[in-house]
Amino acid sequence: MSTGPFRPELIPLPRSLSSDGGENGMHDEASDTSDDDLSSVAPSADAHSDRGTPMDDASSRVPTEVGAQLHAIPPVVNSAQEPSAMSLLRQETVVRRQKMAVDEYGFYRDPSPTNHSHPSSAAIGMAQSGKQKVSVGSKEQQWLDLLSHWDKQFAKKRSKIKKLGRSGIPESLRAKAWTALAGSDKLKEPGIYERLLAEGNSPLFEVIERDISRCFPEHSMFAEEGGEGQTNLRNVLRAYAVYNPEIGYCQGMGMLAGMMLMHMPPEESFWLLVSTLEKHLKNFFTPVLLQLRMDAAVFEVLLHKTSKRLAVHLDKQEVPPLMYITQWFLTLYTTTLPWDTVLRVWDMLYCEGVKPLFRIGLAILRVNRDTLLKQCPTNAEILSLLLHLPRDKLEADHLVEASLRVKIRRADIDHLRKRISLMEIPERGTVSLLRKQRSPH
Repeated sequence: MSTGPFRPELIPLPRSLSSDGGENGMHDEASDTSDDDLSSVAPSADAHSDRGTPMDDASSRVPTEVGAQLHAIPPVVNSAQEPSAMSLLRQETVVRRQKMAVDEYGFYRDPSPTNHSHPSSAAIGMAQSGKQKVSVGSKEQQWLDLLSHWDKQFAKKRSKIKKLGRSGIPESLRAKAWTALAGSDKLKEPGIYERLLAEGNSPLFEVIERDISRCFPEHSMFAEEGGEGQTNLRNVLRAYAVYNPEIGYCQGMGMLAGMMLMHMPPEESFWLLVSTLEKHLKNFFTPVLLQLRMDAAVFEVLLHKTSKRLAVHLDKQEVPPLMYITQWFLTLYTTTLPWDTVLRVWDMLYCEGVKPLFRIGLAILRVNRDTLLKQCPTNAEILSLLLHLPRDKLEADHLVEASLRVKIRRADIDHLRKRISLMEIPERGTVSLLRKQRSPH
């Protein structure tokens, strides 16, 4: 097998991409009905049998470069601190929060205009900025009609479901819609969740315990140490570690489970986590995060095809996609975007499959292109911007519209995944190391 140096700009692509490289990889795709992996078929009971090997701890299973990003998810209290120091910090935090309001999503909102402790805090109101939106009542009725006859409607209404997902699922129906779209309602087996909690034990429980306080510390549901929210989060993560010991637990999972718990009870959250990791993020959390690193390579190729000048700039400053999409993809943007936009991304994920993760990422780079090219000449400045994105360009409607102009199809992603899988991505290191591979003699 020949595996020459990794040259993203030279990877053969489907005609839909290869004909318009450079800066022209954007088009109006608001009515796109291209092939996606939308499906409500639940994973089989033994679907996780090929998921790699168990890990000893959270840090030994990932490449160094990826591990650095994982420890930044999310940017809160370091779990290595002494318990007494952490307790003191908690007490100070409780006092501070007593003076803070809680926004519509449950996050504590610091009145200080300079506070950016969570993506929602600086931009929560921006998502409601004066744009005329489809009536919530109208959208609710459309979703109610779909959900009331889901098995019959699903196959016939894929285009409609995608369109509705892009405009946002009504909050009142989001939990029901996500479970139906993911198929977790069909996957659920009565009594299994309780049995996992009662009988299960795992060496990963200690790792999970250290990370509980890292997950949404600024959300009222999880802010109280030892409170109901943290208890439910702990139980969901423990149950999953026992349910799927080959995957176990990895940083990033807590953010996914936390988001789910904001919308549904613990048992439903557990089954949605099972379905999401199997269906949309399969192999993302396996040892050394192989699929994530492969998708970083896919992302790099797509970036070269849709925004060549920016891709070259990032290459020259040695900022491969793995250095920023680790945080973006593993947490499904929960630590990156304003909360209203995060919810829209999740709606699109469940309605369309993995393609929106790539589109949103490419759109983020696109809307920040001028800043990256003109004001970020160094590696450090680029990463600072990409991991702490300016909120003014991330409002939900604006970013979704920008993402729909990114000209990629699910078939393009599948094609690239297949091509890159043949290039033997090294087990450790960033995507940039692929360029150092030599062709066999």
